[in-house]
Amino acid sequence: MKVYCIKFFGYVSLFILVLSACSRQPKVREFKELNVALDQRNIFQTKKSQSITHLYEKLNLCRHNDTIKYKISEELYSEYFSYENDSSLFYASQMLDITKETGGDLYYNAIIKKGASLIRAGLFLEAREGLAGVNLSRLSTSRLVDFYYTMSTLYFELDWKYANTIYQDKYLQLGIKMLSRALRFSEDKTPRHYSLKGLYHLKKGEYHLAASSFHTLFNDYQVTGRQLAVDASTFASVQKNLGDVDSYLRLLEMAAIEDIKIVNRENFALLELGNYLYNRGQIAQAERYLDIAFKDARMYGAQLRQEQLSLIISDVIGAKARNISRQKDHILMFILVILLLLLVIMVILILLYRQLIEVRRTKTIVEKKNLLINRNNAKLKEANTIKDEYIGFSFRVSSELLTKLEYIYTKVDRSIIHHDFNELRRVLSSGGIKEEREHFLDSFDRTFLSLFPTFIVEFNSLFDEDKTIISSSSKNLNTEVRIFALIRLGITDNKKISQILDYSINTINSYKTKVKNRSKVNNDQFEQAVKEIGIM
Repeated sequence: MKVYCIKFFGYVSLFILVLSACSRQPKVREFKELNVALDQRNIFQTKKSQSITHLYEKLNLCRHNDTIKYKISEELYSEYFSYENDSSLFYASQMLDITKETGGDLYYNAIIKKGASLIRAGLFLEAREGLAGVNLSRLSTSRLVDFYYTMSTLYFELDWKYANTIYQDKYLQLGIKMLSRALRFSEDKTPRHYSLKGLYHLKKGEYHLAASSFHTLFNDYQVTGRQLAVDASTFASVQKNLGDVDSYLRLLEMAAIEDIKIVNRENFALLELGNYLYNRGQIAQAERYLDIAFKDARMYGAQLRQEQLSLIISDVIGAKARNISRQKDHILMFILVILLLLLVIMVILILLYRQLIEVRRTKTIVEKKNLLINRNNAKLKEANTIKDEYIGFSFRVSSELLTKLEYIYTKVDRSIIHHDFNELRRVLSSGGIKEEREHFLDSFDRTFLSLFPTFIVEFNSLFDEDKTIISSSSKNLNTEVRIFALIRLGITDNKKISQILDYSINTINSYKTKVKNRSKVNNDQFEQAVKEIGIM
């Protein structure tokens, strides 16, 4: 009996130890420095905004000095490159406009920078066409490095886009080829040389060689800013492939912290950390990281990055499903222990119940967030559709009404000439054309301002305070502003504008020239500036 009892309690102890081992959460780094940096995001954001504002002010003071204007536009491009994709494209285009007459190294520099922004936006064809116009024989050595590095980025993005297709290896090899050329032109024993070399070996799957290059880079040179974030993130990928988890996490944290300090909205290091923590059941901490990374990606505005993010989020959801599956396995083990010991059954049920509640609560939160995102996207799409349809309908019906009124007055005139008073009574069924047109324009003003409530204020911002042509508090548009309101809606043909407003084409041109001459914006850029009013 005694031996039996010892064996029985031995088996029970063994089950309890197995249960404990299965229930224990793996120990994960706390990322304290990263969490402190995340708490200070608003401070870094404020500094970023101040830096951009300062550059704006400098740019406004030197609009007639192309050399300084180019330099400041390039600085603004750098500020926006990983912060707001549309703006980086804008300033790259501005650099092109400044140098398109002279050409040369600065012109090709602008082409390369615009190509890099187009690649981030997922506009691969446009990027390739633009970069194809670069005359390599006119580039300096450092600019050749920039060109080939940008081309390698294009092909690596295509490699990702066409993953698991027959084209994937083709683009990977082209990317490696471009990277090898960038490496050949880079100056030996410089930070950039070792950065390119490490990336080159990583893409070729030569992880030990890649690690050696990055060790030299970080040990012998002081890498800072965005380059630090990029190189630390790339080095993390190398360590992950080598199985060094501690170094992988340390480098990811380093990259994420630097991304936060420079307000880089393409914070893939933070996203990778969130994904890693999700796979290990650290849901609360992972959710914070993923939520920040997701919001930053949406604000950055590049479609390709959002596609990439969606795939990673899908992986996270899959990881969560695997976590739930593991929880079910734990339940089975609890049931086995329940059959052996009644006392253990109560403890296990309590622990299990709490754990299941937490899992379900977390699942509900994720589902609600996904549902909210889907609803918001649907509402935005619906609102855009309604807006487009309503404006088109309004103009179509109003134009038809004006045509009808003109027809009626023609018939009236003809009836008077022929003394056909019965016909005259029949056609005289509406008010005057002038009143109808005024009513039409008034309706247009109200409809337009309801769709673009800040149009007048933003339009006035294109002028100096003493040269504005309409009061910011006005509820209606005057003729000059109405012309550019139509341009904001996409109606740019002078003939169509003249038909809608009942002015001659010459009059329309005269109004447009008058307004542009009063503006503080370059005449060639004024209409584009109007088209961007109301864009978030």
